[in-house]
Amino acid sequence: MKRLSFFLITASFVGISAAQMSDTDNEDRQTYKAPATLTAFSDAYVLPGGYISHNFREGYRKFDGVDGYLHVENTNPFIFGLSVGKRVSIDNPRLRFQALLEFGWGSVKDGEYEIGTNLGPVWASLHSIYWTGGLLADAHLLFPLDNRTYFVSAGLGAHLTYFGTALKILATGEDIEGGSDVLRGALSPSVNLGCGIEYRLNGRGAACISYNMRFWQSASYREASLMFPMGVNYTEFFFSQSIQLQFLLPPRRS
Repeated sequence: MKRLSFFLITASFVGISAAQMSDTDNEDRQTYKAPATLTAFSDAYVLPGGYISHNFREGYRKFDGVDGYLHVENTNPFIFGLSVGKRVSIDNPRLRFQALLEFGWGSVKDGEYEIGTNLGPVWASLHSIYWTGGLLADAHLLFPLDNRTYFVSAGLGAHLTYFGTALKILATGEDIEGGSDVLRGALSPSVNLGCGIEYRLNGRGAACISYNMRFWQSASYREASLMFPMGVNYTEFFFSQSIQLQFLLPPRRS
């Protein structure tokens, strides 16, 4: 009789404990939420993005038969552009990747010079013109906070830049015949570092604001114009700082 009572009490205790554990598991399943970084915006489309960059220029001319390079003091241009791309998440909720296509344009006045023309010497302004396109691949390390997500980024890219010059009459702004150099292309890798913050917007979308730094080669060609009729080799590097605004649209889930 004592043994039977003991087994009945033990069975009751085990049954109550199992029921309590089952209730606890159900509560955990109901209250569990995915980490904040596991959101649709880690797989979002960038449609579209826009940026403005300020570019510190380092130019060098190499004259035939002369040792060394001539450092060129250039004006630093602004470039305006658009971007489209896609983000990709992985199993690690604090890490994602982003691929972007960028397209930009910029122009800057480099200086004033007195040059000879068919009408005699005139004062002219020299303008540099840039058309750029690039493919970028960045990794983002995420730091979520409420409805915002902060991140730092690093990555590499490849850029195709078309660079040309134009001479304009200083007094009137008219192009000087024969004073414009054709656009020449330069393909260059880039190194990119940045940081940013993204906010969820009303509806399905989000907005992302980021600051980025980039080092790349913006021009490499043989310069031949009214200023350098004999032709010189010109190479130029950019250290760029940009502010980017992206609108993010999560993919549709089936």
